[in-house]
Amino acid sequence: MMILEYLLNKPITFVYQHLADANKFVAVHPLIYKCEQVGKNQFRFYEKQKLFGFLPYRFSYIVQLNTDPKQQIVTMNAVAMGILKIELIFQLSEKQGKTYIKETVNLKSVLPIVFLVNPIFSTVHKEIFERIENL
Repeated sequence: MMILEYLLNKPITFVYQHLADANKFVAVHPLIYKCEQVGKNQFRFYEKQKLFGFLPYRFSYIVQLNTDPKQQIVTMNAVAMGILKIELIFQLSEKQGKTYIKETVNLKSVLPIVFLVNPIFSTVHKEIFERIENL
């Protein structure tokens, strides 16, 4: 488990919308380039990465997106490439007129890859929130 924290100079409703709406989330995500709704609260995310820093690799996976607007919580669950179980929990609150985001990242795999993937999540999600901040 990894806890990431962000503080944005944006209204909480603005930040929440960019996490709770799959299309808005994809618009600020540097690796996910497309999403399609496939069921109630279910989306297929299309992602592109570079393996070993230079080999382009594309894949897709189904994301279950759950929202709780009253508690300002967004949860995303997915299994990527059939080997990596992902759970993201975004908890939003207001602090001194700013939006505080506590993100819990739970990654599980039968393969020893979590230690390789954690830094990617940390870097990419920092960029997501920088992009939201700059909108």
